[in-house]
Amino acid sequence: MAGGNKIQNDSQDVSWAQSFFRGGANTTANSGTKIQGTAGQKDCVRINIALVVSESCYAEGLYITETKDCSVGIYCGNANGTNAAGTKRDVFIDESNRPRVGSIHCFASGNGTSPVVVVNTNAVDYAIGSIQVGDPAGARAVQISSAGYGTIESVEAIDSGTTMTGSFVVTTTTAKGRCSHIKTSLTPSTTVFPVLINAINL
Repeated sequence: MAGGNKIQNDSQDVSWAQSFFRGGANTTANSGTKIQGTAGQKDCVRINIALVVSESCYAEGLYITETKDCSVGIYCGNANGTNAAGTKRDVFIDESNRPRVGSIHCFASGNGTSPVVVVNTNAVDYAIGSIQVGDPAGARAVQISSAGYGTIESVEAIDSGTTMTGSFVVTTTTAKGRCSHIKTSLTPSTTVFPVLINAINL
């Protein structure tokens, strides 16, 4: 399937019970489920999806950008972003005010040096419950690049192989927020960092 499930532009007050996407060899960068407004023009507002399931997407299985007060209850992703060239993730949250995700579960997703779950530069006042990443194909399980304040209740990152080099990584020196609990299978070394935080601004 080449397309995906998408709510876009100035959509408001939309609720879905479930969004399912199963890709494969013919998927494109537009696969998966997207809540996507238009930069500098239109935001998606109060979009709520109770359950999102994405499998074998070319790029992200869940993509949230240019939104206000949008939420996903449960996200389950399997083998997403693995076929894409360049930097591709399973979950990407950016340019959003008060995004909410109850729980994130990713297995065998990511691509090379790419993180699996990314909260990017302009996600403000984000709140995520639990994040579970298993056997990632990307090097970092969870990466926080947001300068806005946010909270994550727990991160669990388990890799039975040797791909993962970071469980929880904060890349920006202006990041603010809290992660209450981190569990990882990684053993620290000169190249492997279970937790890497560039700066703490609470």
